[in-house]
Amino acid sequence: MIQPSKADVKADFDRYVARATTLIHSPETTGAIQNMLAGPDPVSKIAAATVMIMQRLDAAARASKIEVQDTIKTFAAVEIINMIAELGEAAGKFGKLSKELHELAVSVSVQDYVKGEVKAGRIDPKRLQVQMAADMRKLPEKQRREIQASQIRIQQTARKYNGGK
Repeated sequence: MIQPSKADVKADFDRYVARATTLIHSPETTGAIQNMLAGPDPVSKIAAATVMIMQRLDAAARASKIEVQDTIKTFAAVEIINMIAELGEAAGKFGKLSKELHELAVSVSVQDYVKGEVKAGRIDPKRLQVQMAADMRKLPEKQRREIQASQIRIQQTARKYNGGK
């Protein structure tokens, strides 16, 4: 099996985020996201909107017979969450998220997406773990450090919100 280079992984990541940006900012999708973001719990609303966007991107890729690595999608989820949070803030659906709430939204969104994909049989969790570690090594150093630092903060935030567990 041919392993993609760092440049290939970065290009795939950039393409996936560009597709997500186009989808999120299309008039039809923007309205749907804004409707989804209404309500008292921005974390769960952002997670639901993120999963919806990622599922639409996945369906389009499958229909076009384009394979996107699971790790690319999970890394890109952070960018998608950022765009959705900005959309919600700009539309007045909720105030500016604290860093902790933002990181919790990342955690919940990625977990919800991966759980759905595992349940549908499209992701093998053990394979995903190995693939993520390999792909992390292929990302630019700065991006890798940002993701690793974010993962640590997400774990700490999730523990705090789960009563220290």
